[in-house]
Amino acid sequence: MNTGVYKMINRNTISRIKLLGVVCALMLAPVFSPTPLFSQVKTDSPFYVVDIQGALDRSEPGKAAKAMIESEAKSRQEKIEALEQKLEAQRAGLMKQAALLSEEALRQRSGELEKQQQEIAQAVQREQEAINQINMREIGRLVQEIDRIVKSISQEQDIQIVLEKDPGYLIYVDDKFDLTQKVIDKLNQKS
Repeated sequence: MNTGVYKMINRNTISRIKLLGVVCALMLAPVFSPTPLFSQVKTDSPFYVVDIQGALDRSEPGKAAKAMIESEAKSRQEKIEALEQKLEAQRAGLMKQAALLSEEALRQRSGELEKQQQEIAQAVQREQEAINQINMREIGRLVQEIDRIVKSISQEQDIQIVLEKDPGYLIYVDDKFDLTQKVIDKLNQKS
């Protein structure tokens, strides 16, 4: 084999070729095997999925929590905006009076406005942290309830494995193995 060609084939390509060989062998095995290779595969899957985000978005308790969090965020945002408007009005007043004030008085008032600006920035940060805590508390409570419901359904239906339905990890799942609607129904019953 030419060493230049060999250098062009990287490890990734070799891994893909090996994987293709394994897939081909598995596909051709039933044709050449005296006993069916997949004859013992169940049609029922031991794997089920739950879309936790979907359950949060579509359940009544999830919608209520989202509305409460948005309402709280809006209320806190309005308070911050009122503080910012008050500060802006004071700045405008200072600009109008700038020609009449002494340099020392102008510097002092500017320093006070700067201090108020910093206090508003700190208030914004505190309010955002408070909203995040409320969000984590409410969503965390609902996720714990979803976990309890999933465990209950799993015990009732003798399901051994339930995975989170995440498009980043799962390509396809048949709807009959998706427990999300059952979870939503039970979550709605508890509210």
